[in-house]
Amino acid sequence: MILRINGAVVPSGDGGNSGGIMEQLNNFADWFIGQETELLVKPATNTFSAWAHHIADVLNANSAEIATLAIVVCAVGMMIGPLVGAGSKWVGRLFVTFWCGVIWSAFT
Repeated sequence: MILRINGAVVPSGDGGNSGGIMEQLNNFADWFIGQETELLVKPATNTFSAWAHHIADVLNANSAEIATLAIVVCAVGMMIGPLVGAGSKWVGRLFVTFWCGVIWSAFT
């Protein structure tokens, strides 16, 4: 093993023999982490990635219906809001929902 500090080669101190116990332990740890990655991390990552893509596909396929439902909810809030004393909040929510729906529909 060659150790470099700021580009200069530093002698290893063991006469060039890099087969010590720490090197073997390091090799075992590298092998173990590689196996763990192959057996546990990659399948979990692929599963969560597939779920995320599926959810994104479903949301994008129904984006117009979701935006319409949100606008209807805001309209109902605008109608019922003055009866309970919270009418001014719903107009802002309606505009934000409308423009978010327009932008979402434009990008999908």
